[in-house]
Amino acid sequence: MPPITFCDDDFQAIDPQHDDPMVISVEIDDFAISKTLVDKGSSVDILYWGTFIKLKISEVEIQQYSEPIMGFLGEQVNTKGYIDLFTKFGAGKTTRTVKIRYLIVDVTPLIIFC
Repeated sequence: MPPITFCDDDFQAIDPQHDDPMVISVEIDDFAISKTLVDKGSSVDILYWGTFIKLKISEVEIQQYSEPIMGFLGEQVNTKGYIDLFTKFGAGKTTRTVKIRYLIVDVTPLIIFC
């Protein structure tokens, strides 16, 4: 899979007419997860296998699901199942906790910053 690259020139003001993806930090199951990609145009919430392992959640919590999904480049990506996790957005008094169903995939994300 080719790397996804970002440079300083790519960071411009957000156009309110577009659903621009953004990278934020969230708290999932009491763990801080940085560099979380939020893309309103996506039809699924993805949790990478490597991140799942770092969360130290038992694999028995994974619900069976083995249908492949389509990757960014049109390739098929195999899934390992799904899991419902409470995810906290915001900080301080302006937090909101939502239960999100994450599809678990075993691929390595490739992001390179210039």
